[in-house]
Amino acid sequence: MGIILVVLFLLPFFKSGEPLAQTNNSNNNKPNNNSNNKPNILFILADDLGHANVNWIRAKYNASVPEVQTSNLDALVSSGVELTRHYTYKFCSPTRSSFQSGRLPVHVNTENVAPEVYNNKNNITGFAGIPRNITCIANKMKEAGYHTVQVGKWDVGMATIDHTPYGRGYENSFGYFHHDNDYWTERLWSFDNDTGFVPQCNTTIVDMWITNGSGYGSGAFGMNGTAPTSSNTSNVPAGVNGSIVDYEEWKFAKYVTNLLQNHDYSVPLFLNYDLHIAHEPIEVPREYFDKQENIVKMSRIGDYDYRRTTYQAMVKFMDEIIGNMSTILHNKNVYNNTLIIFSSDNGGPSFAESHHLAANNWPFRGTKGNDLEGGVRVPAFLSGGFLNVVNHAIVGSKMDSIIHIADWYATLCEIVKIDKNDEIALKAGLPPVDSISFWPLFSGVNNTPPRTEVHLSSGAFVSGNYKILTGQVTTACWGGPLYPNSSTAHGPHNGKFLGSPCFTTLNCQNYSCLYDVEKDPFEYNNLASELPNVRSAIAAKLEHANKNIFSPDRGSYSSLVCKAAADYGGYFGPFVFFP
Repeated sequence: MGIILVVLFLLPFFKSGEPLAQTNNSNNNKPNNNSNNKPNILFILADDLGHANVNWIRAKYNASVPEVQTSNLDALVSSGVELTRHYTYKFCSPTRSSFQSGRLPVHVNTENVAPEVYNNKNNITGFAGIPRNITCIANKMKEAGYHTVQVGKWDVGMATIDHTPYGRGYENSFGYFHHDNDYWTERLWSFDNDTGFVPQCNTTIVDMWITNGSGYGSGAFGMNGTAPTSSNTSNVPAGVNGSIVDYEEWKFAKYVTNLLQNHDYSVPLFLNYDLHIAHEPIEVPREYFDKQENIVKMSRIGDYDYRRTTYQAMVKFMDEIIGNMSTILHNKNVYNNTLIIFSSDNGGPSFAESHHLAANNWPFRGTKGNDLEGGVRVPAFLSGGFLNVVNHAIVGSKMDSIIHIADWYATLCEIVKIDKNDEIALKAGLPPVDSISFWPLFSGVNNTPPRTEVHLSSGAFVSGNYKILTGQVTTACWGGPLYPNSSTAHGPHNGKFLGSPCFTTLNCQNYSCLYDVEKDPFEYNNLASELPNVRSAIAAKLEHANKNIFSPDRGSYSSLVCKAAADYGGYFGPFVFFP
């Protein structure tokens, strides 16, 4: 198949050396087809990926450019179905909580609070991320007989064992708990402090955790890096001088490719790979930066502070990883029994929610952090050989109907023939599953899109073609085909970094912004005054839905974190334990 030709030359990159970590399910001498013919399922979640940072979207607007290199992703899109109205929350943790739990973010988590918080007055909901008594997607997949693995960014809780990947049903995991860490040292990262020093604990703590099939895991001793995060030359930005083997995403990729190579496919595999790329800090191995810089220079559209160059080099790195994964599946003769789901967790941080502002959501308006389409409608697709086997007619198509990342929960449950309902949560008084299965649509059983509305946030509601916004919507700008660039307006300087170049705020108070996001996906024309009846009807839906937003008191930073980290040998991990 064509995709093999695209990616075969990449394989040597990940073949050398012993497996980074061994799963508890590796036996190459058994047959490659599981007896129940359940498909292997790979759910790949990119972080902070912008629309204009992938070529399959740029190509629709005749804007493909050499510096955007996503040939492997493009090939998977062409052999699958592009999801053109795939919605998420406007930032990280709520989206991830939504996928894992099958709830809309408004019914599980709408906050990006640090995983160190704890409210000791409530042992069910008094934590960051997903409440304890919720059955997550890996619990369901495990019940269906799958081997379950999570790799990369977790960001849906850490406080108790129940909050870890192990507690959520993943037999094996390798990743980090927080919103971000440094790609070279795996310590907590911030623009003002890239040393990993945690002032509350008065020490440096590493965020890298591993579970190998027995118990809830431990700090990933010997796997975190020590490469310097600062640049040692004047002509490249900080964070691009490390070698590939010290790069965190390479470690995750090596874990994943070893898993795919060694897995016993008589047992179906559920792999949730949550990439760190392309979340800040924007860091990449030097050789990738150098290649990308040469390509960017050829465009004759200058870069700004190396942002576009570094970010797009990271996307290229991600594309190669996914190409290698696809190649292994082909070589293991299991591609035709595999589904691949790809999504970003939110729009790219082009104007907000990052210190680097290197992503590009063109031609959509908005950014990570707001409810404009650029912030919540994300690059996404469904692919894999199993889709072609089940419904060849859908291959190469686009699905323009509304789908939310929460809907994969019910979709996967239907595929593996497991009830999506969550009795444990209901007994604890927690919100029920919102997820709606799209498998009848994807498999060709019917042609009726199952979702027509989605409650995006307290300030946004989508109903059919229309979306209503209320409140003040900041950073409401459009980027350009090559953004950021040397003409990018400089934002306010606070002595450390340059702020957003976007100063446009939409005044949507009292539900006064209404867009037809099917005919006008780029949100140029506010129809609120032209369609007052539509505006009133959807405003009433949003007002009613907001009465049921799940918003528990999650607490504050707990000193128990420090003691636990010391016990773990300097690594973040669970810090609240129950009998």
